[in-house]
Amino acid sequence: MPFHSLFLSSNEKIVPGKEPSLKSDHGRCYENERFSFQFAFKNEEVELFFHFPKVTLESEIQDWLIVRNVESVPVSLPVRKARDDDYITFDPCFLPGLLKDDD
Repeated sequence: MPFHSLFLSSNEKIVPGKEPSLKSDHGRCYENERFSFQFAFKNEEVELFFHFPKVTLESEIQDWLIVRNVESVPVSLPVRKARDDDYITFDPCFLPGLLKDDD
């Protein structure tokens, strides 16, 4: 079961069935500013995960790092009839939206 991983901007919504557009291999922030990013992975062979892998960090700055899982939420009406092209999707689906602290 090969996994593919990506580092992404925290501004990117990772939508099932679409490739992310804001891929990144570096980041920047100002002094005393919070730096956020996403580490995403997918498996080409399995469509749904029933057990999510446990993520563990080992770093010299581990005390200042927070790991959160992103859970998808159902969206039944993403747009109304009057719309423009700046929506993530026009169809009902599951979208990422709920951040949960890793236990």
